[in-house]
Amino acid sequence: MSDQVISVEPVQTPKKITGARILLLVVALLLVAVIVLLTVFPDALNLDKVGRYFNYMGLENKAGFGSISFDPNTTNDYAAFSGGLCVGSESGLTLFDIFGEQEAVVQGSLPSPLVQRSDKLCVCYSPGSSYLTALSASGDTLLDQTVSGLLLDLDLSDDGYLCYTTSESGVKSMATVLNQNLDPYFKLSSRTRYLNVCAVSPGGTYLAVAGLGEENSTYRSVLTILRTDEALPDLDGVDSSAVRVDLGNQIIYDLKFMSQTQICAIGQNSVLLMDVDGNLIKEYDLAQKKLKDYAFSDKGFLALALSQNQAGDKHELLVFDADGIELADEVLQSRVRSISADGKYIGVLTDRAVQIYNRKLELYAQTPELETATKILVRSDGSALLVSSSEAKLYIP
Repeated sequence: MSDQVISVEPVQTPKKITGARILLLVVALLLVAVIVLLTVFPDALNLDKVGRYFNYMGLENKAGFGSISFDPNTTNDYAAFSGGLCVGSESGLTLFDIFGEQEAVVQGSLPSPLVQRSDKLCVCYSPGSSYLTALSASGDTLLDQTVSGLLLDLDLSDDGYLCYTTSESGVKSMATVLNQNLDPYFKLSSRTRYLNVCAVSPGGTYLAVAGLGEENSTYRSVLTILRTDEALPDLDGVDSSAVRVDLGNQIIYDLKFMSQTQICAIGQNSVLLMDVDGNLIKEYDLAQKKLKDYAFSDKGFLALALSQNQAGDKHELLVFDADGIELADEVLQSRVRSISADGKYIGVLTDRAVQIYNRKLELYAQTPELETATKILVRSDGSALLVSSSEAKLYIP
């Protein structure tokens, strides 16, 4: 009798599906669903609302939250900055946190203060004076100086490059560009015309200046666009690398780069969009409508508030992107007091309501509670500061 060895395969029992694995599977499916939803319908989920819920959770009941008081003055200027408010006054620049506490103060003479800010920098100057100051988001004083000559204009790019023009002895004007460390690295003089406005591009590659000059007994504004990596001591010695654009018989009030290579000029008679080669992208004629207010967003669009009739009781909102494409147009049945833009939001303060829109002028939030506000400062999360003569109140949709 021979011995036989019979091998028996082990019986494999099915793996148990544990609660943890089910949870991971559900989470993965939810993540996929959210990604698909945001891709197909980017506005379907209000992530900013979720963010505000967690950011402001438990703060609304704390003393002082969302209420900022400051000394009243009709010349004050303001910017939402570092989660709070920067106030430029005749005596200097003050940064308040959202509880109304002073985080930083720089004292200086600013008869007609104008405030500009980027994410990391808040700058204040006064046209016609020589004092210039800047604060960081953490409240550090980055500039506290008197420049040579009298300041004519200043521009701050979205990423923290700064330029300013001054009137100085020996020349009509001088333009200076500072890098993100606020060190000067480009200067340009003009012997024949005053450079009343300037703008610096993100990255600091381009400087644009505009000035009013006489040509054939007619005054015309000329825009000059230059590269800052090419030495050019005087505007009158421009070579072929500089671009000149005739902006017509009008005063240019403001210049702003809407992208690295596209610039907007706000003029007396028109709003013009151009590229750095001088090609006209868009011209909006202001002959039939009066420009009441405007706001640039760091997301590359411009919002205009226009008066539609002589009485001024109907205002129009118009939004363009950097390519000159009209994104939205809406007529309001009330007067616009103030507009602002930050991120994807546009804040509008009218005689009747506070309204928050997206760039397509789709209404995001509104409230009839105006308080005594005369200015709105919308913030990148969709909230807004409502500024009156001596205080600012936070509006959270």
